[in-house]
Amino acid sequence: MRPRSLHVFRARPKAVVPLFPSSYCTGYMTTDRIVKDYGMPITSYIVVNTDEDLLAIIETENDFQEIGRRLAERFKHEPRYLKEVIKWCEEHKKMLRNYLQEKLNAQIIMTRSNVEIAKRYHEYVQLYREFHQRNTPPWLNGGEAAEKEVIAYLNKEKIKDADTVFATITENLEYESEAAAEERELLELCIKIQKAGISKVKSAQDLPNGLRKALQKHIDEYSSIPFGYNSGVVWDDKHFVDKINTIIANNPTKTRKDKVEELDLRIQKRDLLMKQLKLPLEIERLVVALRQLTYLQDLKKTTQTRSHPLLQLVVHKEIGRRIGAPAWLLSYAPCDEIEELLRKGSKATVAYVKLLQQRHDFSVMIEQKGKYSWLYGNQAREFAKVNGLLFDAKAVKEIRGMVASKGKAKGTVKVCRTSPEAAKVKQGDILVTAMTTPDFIPAMKRAAAIITDEGGITCHAAIVSRELGKPCVIGTKIATKALKDGDIVEVDAEKGIVRKL
Repeated sequence: MRPRSLHVFRARPKAVVPLFPSSYCTGYMTTDRIVKDYGMPITSYIVVNTDEDLLAIIETENDFQEIGRRLAERFKHEPRYLKEVIKWCEEHKKMLRNYLQEKLNAQIIMTRSNVEIAKRYHEYVQLYREFHQRNTPPWLNGGEAAEKEVIAYLNKEKIKDADTVFATITENLEYESEAAAEERELLELCIKIQKAGISKVKSAQDLPNGLRKALQKHIDEYSSIPFGYNSGVVWDDKHFVDKINTIIANNPTKTRKDKVEELDLRIQKRDLLMKQLKLPLEIERLVVALRQLTYLQDLKKTTQTRSHPLLQLVVHKEIGRRIGAPAWLLSYAPCDEIEELLRKGSKATVAYVKLLQQRHDFSVMIEQKGKYSWLYGNQAREFAKVNGLLFDAKAVKEIRGMVASKGKAKGTVKVCRTSPEAAKVKQGDILVTAMTTPDFIPAMKRAAAIITDEGGITCHAAIVSRELGKPCVIGTKIATKALKDGDIVEVDAEKGIVRKL
């Protein structure tokens, strides 16, 4: 099976982005449920797991672009649309984590029957899908369409240095990301700690009662940031205590003042440029929409990944114990297969466990009308080969992507598939990863340049690299596969080219 044409794929290391829960979302986009919101479904989603540790998500091109076009029209003619979507997402951003904490936490799940766990697991997946359906098409489909239209306008008008202008005017400064909120709130807490006459914190327990409770609330709220889909990393008390001591040692009151002034200056610079450009109303609305979409994308990550530590480390672990399957392989089982085993009280057969392993090792999953079908073996490899998902990394001498932040750099490659690996990035290295998250920021500061597989001009890597003034090439699709630790590369973030030297 091969659709008429496929949209350019998104690829991530499958070690940190397992097939499920990410594909709870894409499969739902092929059902009639999205017709009400977007006028049409996606005909097909295809998820390819290769033996090169690559998970690639591709979709029917015409459908993807048509939904994007329709959304871009809404951005231009219904300026309240995105505000309403953001409001709903903000109101529901804790619903996935809260559901698991209330219904399937470590204590509760041990006392529930298989049938009850199956019911609650099903409800969690439905909530996951509902949030995705409301949140993701606007920034994924609509964002791409809006981005292309604004860039095309700037180029048509022969705006000097159009890429930099685009990056500046679309910078989201009104809405606070999860990472920014964590930094601001911890900074405020540090000011209170310093005012209490405390110059160094040994442990959370040593703080006065009110400050200790405030810190614990902060830890509960933000400890899951580095976990992502399945990194296995959760920030512990020591992480926050170390961070507090660093902030206190650098005058938190002055730091807060500097940050406020810096933000004000960036807003002034951006708004002055917007005024000078005198954009047509429809283009101006698309620019504002792109700022909102950056925040909307962050809300999606925040909402889903806050629930993932409980999902992976508690729920899947207990379900795996009950059905007799390795917990990590449940990331390759659709929820209906898991529910069926639980409801029947059955143990996973040897054949089924082998099937899950086969899906992990190399498979193609095709999603149509909310149903999953699979290709294995030679069929899967042929599909991947035809669609350019298999390549000889050694033969790749040049990689192309999109310029996120201009500049040039040479250095030694450090490929980081998970945020803990980012510790190996030394001053002047080239950070190569699938996509960045807030816990990559220390490594991004040390790096001479950043290269990612994924991302558009409003992604995390693009925003942070511009803030840091670091050369950055995004959306290469294959950088983490074509490059390896120790490679020497030249990053030309003027043209979006990475060359092996």
